[in-house]
Amino acid sequence: MQKLFSLLLGSSFIVASWAQGIDPKKAIPTSQFEWDDMFKIAPKPAAISKFTADGKLLITQKSNKKTWWIITNNPATKQDSIETLFHSDWFSESLPQGGYTFSADHKFMVLETNTKPLFRHTYTAEVWVINLKSKQIIKVPGRAMNAALSPDNQRVAYVRDNNLFIYDFSGTPKEIQVTSDGKFNHIINGAVDWVYEEEFSMSQGFYWSPSGNKIAYYRFDETQVKEFSMDIFTGLYPQQEKWKYPKAGEDNSKVDVFIYDLKNAKSEKLPLEPANPEPGGYYIPRFQWLHTDDYLTIQRLNRHQNHWELLLWQAQTKNLRELATERDSAYVEIVDELMLLPKTTQLIYTSEKSGYNHMYRLDYLINKKTFEWPVTSGNWQVNKIVGYSPEKNLIYYASTEYSTVEDHLYSISPDGRNKTAVLNPKEKNGAPLSGNQTVMASPNCHWMYVIESNFSENPIYLTHLLGPNQYKTTQSDETYAQNVQLKNPGSVTFGEIPYSALEQGIGPEMGLNYWMLKPANFDPSKKYPLLMYVYGGPGNSICRNSRNGYFAWYQHLAAKGYIVVCVDNRGTGNKGAAFKKCTYQQLGKIEHSDQRSAAKYLGNLPYIDANRIGIWGWSFGGYMSSLCITKSSDIFKTAIAVAPVTHWKYYDNIYTERYLRTPQENPTGYEENSPLNFADQIKGNYLIVHGTADDNVHFQNAVEMVNKMIKANVEFDSEYYPNRNHGIGDGAARKHLFKKLTEYILENL
Repeated sequence: MQKLFSLLLGSSFIVASWAQGIDPKKAIPTSQFEWDDMFKIAPKPAAISKFTADGKLLITQKSNKKTWWIITNNPATKQDSIETLFHSDWFSESLPQGGYTFSADHKFMVLETNTKPLFRHTYTAEVWVINLKSKQIIKVPGRAMNAALSPDNQRVAYVRDNNLFIYDFSGTPKEIQVTSDGKFNHIINGAVDWVYEEEFSMSQGFYWSPSGNKIAYYRFDETQVKEFSMDIFTGLYPQQEKWKYPKAGEDNSKVDVFIYDLKNAKSEKLPLEPANPEPGGYYIPRFQWLHTDDYLTIQRLNRHQNHWELLLWQAQTKNLRELATERDSAYVEIVDELMLLPKTTQLIYTSEKSGYNHMYRLDYLINKKTFEWPVTSGNWQVNKIVGYSPEKNLIYYASTEYSTVEDHLYSISPDGRNKTAVLNPKEKNGAPLSGNQTVMASPNCHWMYVIESNFSENPIYLTHLLGPNQYKTTQSDETYAQNVQLKNPGSVTFGEIPYSALEQGIGPEMGLNYWMLKPANFDPSKKYPLLMYVYGGPGNSICRNSRNGYFAWYQHLAAKGYIVVCVDNRGTGNKGAAFKKCTYQQLGKIEHSDQRSAAKYLGNLPYIDANRIGIWGWSFGGYMSSLCITKSSDIFKTAIAVAPVTHWKYYDNIYTERYLRTPQENPTGYEENSPLNFADQIKGNYLIVHGTADDNVHFQNAVEMVNKMIKANVEFDSEYYPNRNHGIGDGAARKHLFKKLTEYILENL
């Protein structure tokens, strides 16, 4: 961290010493935000340690030029280096730094190095298993995916070339090949296909049983799934990449779950086919072992994704039965939050069946029937189950009970009693608390990190560590706050677009959250151009009082005389199921109407120039900005769309059909809200941006939109980034992109 720097102000130099702890509120502004300050003015990443298996100690990695090592420390006693778990000097063979995991007893370590990405979450790596007691190094053959130690520390399982392997080092090391039919773009064992990885947010496709004697794993047969290809422009001739990508209405992989028994070296296929199968097949988005090898839970979801089932497989009896089920007129979210309560046969899961996402307690064995009790309730939602503390018999969770634009940490007993705001959202240490709380907990919730941040001209970015009778701030980035204050930031306010301002007769009668950034020298007697930032996708809220990566860029636009506003339309999250699901089968209709209504409402404010309203967004936000410039060019004069979907038939089927069903079932829902079909209505300024190697929202979307505009003789601007994916994430491209966006806004709004 830089301790001193000089600023030129007039003819003199002002030296600011960050070590002196200048109060950000008393900092004297010396300049304004520039467009590239978004790459310069940002908080330091939160320093978050890993935890030991019992959750009581922190794990920290250290290094110098020649060696690296891993130690534990106890924040309760502030005792550092209680134990050195690993040191590279212990080995004659040079071990490069990389990602690592420890066995529960810290006797073994799995080290992954030289990683190469496959898709968004998955990668292959060189893998070592290190016996920390005997100092033995075991190199796993070839390049592997998802290497995982068995609970008994006798073996490591991994995927190579679409097959599942086990490397047994309990005696003479040997590799066991569990499957042999794996083939690229045909059969996947122990991993998942592209669409499961992207839309069900998963990467690993196998899990050890509690004893380590069995492995449950996926088998994907993607033979019938159509291939998508894209060119990578390197060398004299472009290289073509191909992978299986099921678009809306197209065939999916056939998915099975197997259990491999190491004792008899056989795999058993589970009978997951529904008794009354629905058209189009089904999804298996999750499976999870319970307390013993005898019980495995499986989540099954029909293709329409409006019928969810939690199934229980009992290995001893070969019995598959239903634990819980849910049907919805729109869709049912899968359950990411399935948490076991130790030393019981109970688990906690979340559901929106009350109208808001809440926790429920389920006993999977009581009287051989299913019993269920609500743990939380109310007109607010649980956004994350953080974990469970056996010592306190408390569940920790993050919810919107205090505010729909912030998450806060709460605790509650499994019986629904003793609900407490862990960090009181109204007051902390006598000072007002405003901001979002992002929580990461150790096993058993012995220690918890809480990152507290806000979206404000007085930004905070704090990392707290909570433990037994302890609360301390481990990281406070005051330099970030000081850098912001020295740039003369504009003010940020939060509010709600009233329901009365929205188009009547569609959607639930609820207002829309928004934040507004005004210039520092705001003059209410003047008229300012307005730039709106939108995402707008189902369940995804960006109007949040938390750290925003575009903060400094928006401040630059404010310094140039713009007001910037972000509105969460209906269909987004944090306001309940009705607010979120009202867009079902008409994706884009209500969302566009809300952004249009919000723009009209804002345009009627005395200090906003209704003739200079622009909008920009990325991905679903690019789809939204494209809809606004096509269907509402009377309101929006400028639009920027980065990596937009321009017709939902081009996007993957799990995501798209969840909200629209298939194109064959719902052609109107697809056609009436596609920007392609309204390209001839563009009257203002439109910039479309895309990476040519976007494996998520394909470049095809931009190509088709450009084609439509050419045929309609519509003027437009475009910017394409060769070989860049959906995030256009490398440093050079990112800077080029935001320089382009800045210039476009300044020239056209």
